[in-house]
Amino acid sequence: MVRWSFKFPAQSFGKAGIIVANNIIYFAVDSSVSSGSIYALNTKDGSVAWTYTASSPDQSFGNPLVVNGVLYVAEQSSIPGNTPQLYALNATDGTFMWAQGIPSAATTTLASANGAIYFGGSGGFLYAVSATDGSLTWSSRQDGGPVSTPTVVKTTIYYASANYYVTALNTGDGSLLWHYLVGKPFAPTVSPAFYQGSIYIGSMNQNLYDLQANTGNLVWQVKAGVPITTTAAIKNGIIHVGLQRGSLRTFNTSDGVERWFYHTNGTIYTSSPPVEG
Repeated sequence: MVRWSFKFPAQSFGKAGIIVANNIIYFAVDSSVSSGSIYALNTKDGSVAWTYTASSPDQSFGNPLVVNGVLYVAEQSSIPGNTPQLYALNATDGTFMWAQGIPSAATTTLASANGAIYFGGSGGFLYAVSATDGSLTWSSRQDGGPVSTPTVVKTTIYYASANYYVTALNTGDGSLLWHYLVGKPFAPTVSPAFYQGSIYIGSMNQNLYDLQANTGNLVWQVKAGVPITTTAAIKNGIIHVGLQRGSLRTFNTSDGVERWFYHTNGTIYTSSPPVEG
């Protein structure tokens, strides 16, 4: 039963990324006739809590991130020659807090930990900027940079790289800790998933990998038979992944043995399988 629905303004459409925090749903909206916006809806009834609209019709926003009551969002496009901006808004009411120029437009969704915001940019860079004011902390160019949202665990940031590696960097300075060569591309919807000391990730080469999180050593790999197109969702020792031809498959974290699968009539591509927390 549908509890509520939200109708987008005319000639506008939402992005793929939705963030839920403190009973509010946040997402970016693009428009073919006006500026991009950030929308905040109440989870209870879908009513609009607030909106924030870009000042220029040439601006649009990427997927937002909410941390400690602050919503961070990067410009996805900007006026040619202008420096792209990272924005910080009050997550409760949408009040503008600050905007800071960043070295490159973000090519991945933002990630956060340890007082920093991390994102991939053009030219194969991973950037770390201060969550306080958006100033650049460091930049790193390893393995072609991330193709999807980085995953941060304590003092390590993991990503699927453009040069077909699973890459681990130090969050303090962006130095390389280890990398593991998969040898084939990752879907842009696939990020590393951390669970009990391991990194789990699937590739377009049809393999699912278990790598030791601290060393990058291979624990096991298993052939799924179809390219894996979602980030793994893991609970109670069971890995759930979506595959390109529309099947949902589950595997043991301990040994990669398949448990069960379900074929849909479509393609599973844009999000991880829902797993109850």
